[in-house]
Amino acid sequence: MATNIPGVVFRFSVRPDGTYGFDYISGRSRQILGIENDPTTFFDQFTECIVPENRERFLSLVQHAISTKTLWEFESQYVKPSGKQIWISAISSPVMENDKLIFDGVLFDNTERKHAEEELLKKNEELNASYEELTATEEGPRHNLDELIRQEQALRESEDRFRGIFDTITSGVAIYEVRNNGSSGKDYIIKDFNKTALEIEGKKKEEVVGKSLFDLRPAIDEYGLIPVFQQVWETGVPAFFPQTVYIDEKYSNWYENRVFRLQSGEIVAVYDDVTERKRAELELISAYENLKEAHRLAHIGTWDWVIETDTVTWSEELCKIAGWDPSLPAPTFAELPRVYTPASWDLLNNAVTRALTSGEPYNLELELVRPDGSLRWIHAFGGVQRDETGKVIGLHGTLQDITERKLAEDALRQANKKLTLLSGITRHDINNQLAVLQGYLTLLEKKQPGLSHNEYFQKAATAAERISAMIRFTKEYKAIGLNAPVWQDCHTLVDIAAKQAPLGKITVKNDLPAGAEVFADPLIVKVCYNLMDNAVRYGGKITTIRFYEMERDGNQVVICEDDGGGVPVEEKEKIFERGFGKNTGLGLTLSREILDITGITICETGEPGKGARFEMTVPKGAYRVNPDRNDMSGGRRP
Repeated sequence: MATNIPGVVFRFSVRPDGTYGFDYISGRSRQILGIENDPTTFFDQFTECIVPENRERFLSLVQHAISTKTLWEFESQYVKPSGKQIWISAISSPVMENDKLIFDGVLFDNTERKHAEEELLKKNEELNASYEELTATEEGPRHNLDELIRQEQALRESEDRFRGIFDTITSGVAIYEVRNNGSSGKDYIIKDFNKTALEIEGKKKEEVVGKSLFDLRPAIDEYGLIPVFQQVWETGVPAFFPQTVYIDEKYSNWYENRVFRLQSGEIVAVYDDVTERKRAELELISAYENLKEAHRLAHIGTWDWVIETDTVTWSEELCKIAGWDPSLPAPTFAELPRVYTPASWDLLNNAVTRALTSGEPYNLELELVRPDGSLRWIHAFGGVQRDETGKVIGLHGTLQDITERKLAEDALRQANKKLTLLSGITRHDINNQLAVLQGYLTLLEKKQPGLSHNEYFQKAATAAERISAMIRFTKEYKAIGLNAPVWQDCHTLVDIAAKQAPLGKITVKNDLPAGAEVFADPLIVKVCYNLMDNAVRYGGKITTIRFYEMERDGNQVVICEDDGGGVPVEEKEKIFERGFGKNTGLGLTLSREILDITGITICETGEPGKGARFEMTVPKGAYRVNPDRNDMSGGRRP
């Protein structure tokens, strides 16, 4: 609330049980009223300081304003705790916020004005007496004239103080004189606009004072404000009126108006521009509706549980997911065991217990039992709610219906199971027939020793070997991605592959540091084996295969190189294609597929004639150094 007003700005609200109290009092209460701006004690202290003869009138006035939701004004003498007596005046107007009745107001110290009025009244009486005496005696005209000038000066000073308040207040204030306008009813002539009202209207004072309200706003009747003016003028009962003013087709302003009648019969309208607040409310409503629609489309429901009151709030979409009749009470938190299968309830109950004790959120897939007995799979996410002190006050979370996804996963799992069974049977049958074919080829070679040199016989034998290699490839390829990627020690992988590969007299130099780990498919050991096997098959005169690592552009690169003949430039990418090469051409294809599971890339960068060089670039997040396994020696771990 604004605090630049030269008075005490306050707000008090009416609670659901009918009681009321202050929510806010500006700091000027200590200076003006002599009491602290503590909302819990302010009302009682303030009432106690009102002079006794006016206390009941003040309390009745507040009660009447609450029951009628109307503006109230109050003026009284007030005795500060220090014993000093002042005059105060207050005005407060009602507003509804989220179905809650709020009164915003301001209180001023009018002691000087009252004293000036009393002094002016006293001087007027004295002036009248003096005038009568002057008329009777015709003496002292100069003294009376000076006194009259002084009284006029005091009145002018009082008017200046009022004008300062009038033009400082942040609400727009307009004062209208009510005139009869013949058969057409009342006309409202503008007597004064304060500074804020002029800024809202975008006018200068000389452009509005003396003009009719209908001249300022020819279409004022469209806003419904004139009937409110008429009602307040006739009944004297203040009114609150929310109003929308359309400036043009693309822009509109919202105002809140409080209208009341002065004893003089003039109408006063106090209005505030609440456009930004109104737009924020509309945007919030729109965002809520969009979120609600997104939850509906994604089959996501939300819930909240307040521990203190043991109340649970379920969203409309959640009730649809659970199959609950919206006209019947939804289950309480204590009734949740009957909503889930026993196994799912055990999981959820343990997760909720952990969340309440440690603050750890949970993320589960559970089976929910609908009232009709049908089961739905849900993805449940939940976490604790805390107050401003960090204390746990409840839980909240979401439920998403994933039944269709689970059914699809089950169907896919069954299909994969059948496909795996079929491929296994097919491989078994083909291998049996291939064994028969290779047996016959062997028998032919024995019966006709020179047949092995026959071109067609060699091609048949080579084709049989290729078929056998392809069958082995399909078995290995089927295993890619079946198991989740894990962290694996690079140095250990090379050692294992070196024991399996047909190296002969070739030396494998493992310079990968112990503790260096990559996140990859468990079949990555097959990559190391294939690189060694590929070097033996195609490297020519090789003596050494070396594995080591280096950092490049923030990524770790694992390198395998040999001292053989290398790979021609035109074949550096072709060697990764299925079927390329002198044998099956499947090893490097399989290696690239295995590495690609976790985003590791492989390419050949060696210089022809100086050996092959395979670089495996590990992305950030898929490489780490395990300190428990790193002996800092750059060799094998102990």
